[in-house]
Amino acid sequence: MAESLAALPPAKRNDPNFFIGNMIPTCISDDVEAAKAVNRRTLTNYGFLPNYRNYWKEAGYGEEMAAVEKAIAENRRDDVPKYFTDKWLADNTLFGPAAKVRERVEAWQSRRSAYADPGAIVSGGQSDEGD
Repeated sequence: MAESLAALPPAKRNDPNFFIGNMIPTCISDDVEAAKAVNRRTLTNYGFLPNYRNYWKEAGYGEEMAAVEKAIAENRRDDVPKYFTDKWLADNTLFGPAAKVRERVEAWQSRRSAYADPGAIVSGGQSDEGD
């Protein structure tokens, strides 16, 4: 978030009438692998959008996004989610048992005041197991 906001002129970034927010895809489940799979599915369509890929490249995920772009170019659309690595997921989503998700929300909230207004926690849906 800090890197993205650095692109804004300070007058705009510090304007109290300029809303800055973000979305955090979330899946709460004791089955961590199932929760990660839900978040991968939730974000797959974003992987097809060049503006999101460009953002993620700038945020340090060039290798992952190059693999996504190659899959798209080769018409391997079903392969796109597998290039959302565990590190990418951990940096862009919340997943896992409720206590871990709460802990990560609290950590994010303690940092967010320097960057943005509260984000929206968006559920990634249920895992296949119904969690």
